[in-house]
Amino acid sequence: MIDATLDVRSRTETSDVNANVLTSSIRQTAMAVDKANRLEAMCATQQRELDALRYTLNEMFDEETLGEIYSRFMSRLYSEVN
Repeated sequence: MIDATLDVRSRTETSDVNANVLTSSIRQTAMAVDKANRLEAMCATQQRELDALRYTLNEMFDEETLGEIYSRFMSRLYSEVN
């Protein structure tokens, strides 16, 4: 009788632990999905801003000047990264 009671208690505790782990995993997954959605929205906003800037630059400068600006920008970027 005592063995059966201990066995049931052990199974219940194991079940509780599994439920807690599952609940925690679900919560963490939901938080990760939320973070991914926010990052995706931020990227979309930045892409729209970049597109608007590109349009403005195309209106202001000819292709050769834009190429020179881009080349200087990339050279500076690479020198700062390295």
